[in-house]
Amino acid sequence: MIRVTDRYLQQTFIDNLTRSKKTLSDLQTKMATQKSISKPSDNPLGSARVTRFQNQLSDITTYTKNIDNGNNFLKSGITAMEGMQSEVQNILTEITSANNAGNSDMLPSYAQKIDTALKSILQYANTDLDGKHLFAGTATSSVPFATASWYGVSNGLGGDQKIKIANSAEQKINISGEELFYPVVSQKGSFDKNAAVGSTLQNSQVVADALGKEYTVQMTYTKTAAQQYTMQYEVRDSQNNAISSGTSQMAFDATTGELKTLGGAAPAKIAVDLPTAKVSFLIDPTGMTEGSTSALQGSTSQKANILNVLSSVKERLASGLKPTDEQVALIQNFDAHILQKLSDAGGMQNRMDSMAEMMQTQELQLETLMSKENDVDVAKAAIEMQSAQYSTDLLYKTSAMLLPKSLLDYL
Repeated sequence: MIRVTDRYLQQTFIDNLTRSKKTLSDLQTKMATQKSISKPSDNPLGSARVTRFQNQLSDITTYTKNIDNGNNFLKSGITAMEGMQSEVQNILTEITSANNAGNSDMLPSYAQKIDTALKSILQYANTDLDGKHLFAGTATSSVPFATASWYGVSNGLGGDQKIKIANSAEQKINISGEELFYPVVSQKGSFDKNAAVGSTLQNSQVVADALGKEYTVQMTYTKTAAQQYTMQYEVRDSQNNAISSGTSQMAFDATTGELKTLGGAAPAKIAVDLPTAKVSFLIDPTGMTEGSTSALQGSTSQKANILNVLSSVKERLASGLKPTDEQVALIQNFDAHILQKLSDAGGMQNRMDSMAEMMQTQELQLETLMSKENDVDVAKAAIEMQSAQYSTDLLYKTSAMLLPKSLLDYL
């Protein structure tokens, strides 16, 4: 027969009571916090999952806020561009009226109307939101445009404003002043790295002055050494006379083939301002690479700087001269250009709206998963707590009967 000592009975009671009270305490904590995991040791695997869900929810909150802010910035830009388009259409209406033979003696009054519309366009172009100018590219703290008799081009109005909308995704939220107003002669393609030194590639594009007269921009690239090229541009009039030219040295990365430097500095667009000829545009060779084949493509975003065109129209009307047909065509093209940019902005907005909806769905899914992992089943916990309380009470009653007794009581 096994001998059971009083000390053993006491120790067993204490161990059982401790376990029972801990179980009861844990259940009370769950009921109070409505959480099944209050510390990692409660459920290491579940705790890791909850932490992961919380981190994902935090990211979603950040991305949703980015999307809201980006949408506000983009909507303000869309509103401003719609205002510009309305002014451009008003200008076209006034020009049609000014070209009416019966209004020839009223041309100076039309000049005032064009001047008012031009100032309104500039006002829209200088729109800001929370101190950030919408059409200033990446230099949002600077006022991009000022009223002037000549509107030159600048590298300072380019660049994309981007927000992070997912772990590995960004979204552009602006239309820069550069892409909206400036003619940009873009150069894309590649040079053959195996071509001989002295070999050349050429490309030409057409730009126009403020009167609508066309000029040819001739681009010539000459290989001078391994990964080294000279880029030369010439601006030629309709009689093929060169009215301006320039050169820059290009250097490419030997491993990646990417353009490394242009003119000894980081690659950037080249501003060409010719006030006398009333021509202004940007040359963008930053899309050029060096590879195993030679291929060169060029394009022009628009022919003329519309601000100079409108300024010239105003001056002609003030002098009693009607706008040229070429100027009217450039203004019509700009109207279509704004419409295209509005379409581009609408596409950005649609993508952000879609991402916002997806974020909402993911947030609900994560909250559901976290709830299943961490939230307390109140009914079940109440029953378990009642059972734990009963077990604890029963232990107290049993101890009251057994602990005062000794082996002599059973002899």
